[in-house]
Amino acid sequence: MTDNVTKYWEQFKTDMNEPTAVFGSAWAFGKGSQQADDLARLTLAGIKTATASAYELYQLENEPIPVAKQGYDVLLNGAAEPVAIICTTNVEVRKYADVDERHAYAEGEGDRSLAYWRQVHEPFFRAEFAEAGELLDLTRLHVVLEELTLIYSEPLR
Repeated sequence: MTDNVTKYWEQFKTDMNEPTAVFGSAWAFGKGSQQADDLARLTLAGIKTATASAYELYQLENEPIPVAKQGYDVLLNGAAEPVAIICTTNVEVRKYADVDERHAYAEGEGDRSLAYWRQVHEPFFRAEFAEAGELLDLTRLHVVLEELTLIYSEPLR
């Protein structure tokens, strides 16, 4: 944990009277600082309450998929500064083709439609697979769908 994340985490535990809160991880949405900032703003506004990631990449990297209600995560902005504490409340793995309008709407991006969700997620997943040295096959892709709750969003003091 960076110093800022540690300080923010301790501030959250004090402000919320949660001395035994379980820390999950610290992370930012998307790729790049602008996208991280944009998606963090949507989360802080209560618009973005879900996210998606490629299941097969968890397997390739030998990483466990997120688990619901296992602790709290520190959400970072594009400068890797803490902006909120969130909790994953539900996790589901579905085929890419089976992602529905409800999930697309909860992600809060663009016009919140499934068409927009696919328009931005296909190139996002394609780039992530390329970075891992793999080709994306949308017909075989599974997506980890997370529902998130904003728990805390005080500025770092």
